[in-house]
Amino acid sequence: MAAAAALAAAVAAWHGPVKADWRAAFVHHHKIGDVGALATGSTVYNAKLSHIFIGCATGKLAAEIHIAMGEQAKTTRLRLEKTLL
Repeated sequence: MAAAAALAAAVAAWHGPVKADWRAAFVHHHKIGDVGALATGSTVYNAKLSHIFIGCATGKLAAEIHIAMGEQAKTTRLRLEKTLL
């Protein structure tokens, strides 16, 4: 029962904030790839989705982050297709 309560609390916390809350949090989050090849990918992601790409980049190479950005784009597309189609 404790696990179910924890999961329910996590869902409530995830869905609780409104769009303005998420945007405020994103504004203060470090951008991945302020320079180089990642900067282009980050800019494209931001232009398409109107917010920055967030991921754990500690200890990651630029190529690994670039791959993660592509995977996130695939995930976002699949979720949108499931929602809209």
